[in-house]
Amino acid sequence: MTIPINTNNDSISPAEQERAMMERIITAVKSGNWEAKPLLITEFTPLLTFLARKRSASQVAIHDLIEAGEKGVFKATKKYKMKRRHINFKIFALDFIEKEMNKVHYTKE
Repeated sequence: MTIPINTNNDSISPAEQERAMMERIITAVKSGNWEAKPLLITEFTPLLTFLARKRSASQVAIHDLIEAGEKGVFKATKKYKMKRRHINFKIFALDFIEKEMNKVHYTKE
């Protein structure tokens, strides 16, 4: 799936470009576009990996935590309201990711 971004406009900041891209991906995921889901997870992979490694040193546990974090990302996508543009989606999703990872973390120990 290709998500076009107008990069010819120099007046748009990189943060605004990222926000616009995330909004396009979120809209696509909400509409059921299966190709958009991996794009969303790709955006969150560094954060999910960092949070999982912070919680455990075991590779199996890290994998389980990352999967739980992905579930949290998708839950956040369902709850996110596009009208609240002042809320950064990554910050919004962090609570959902942490809750899902904590469920795995506490049930596995």
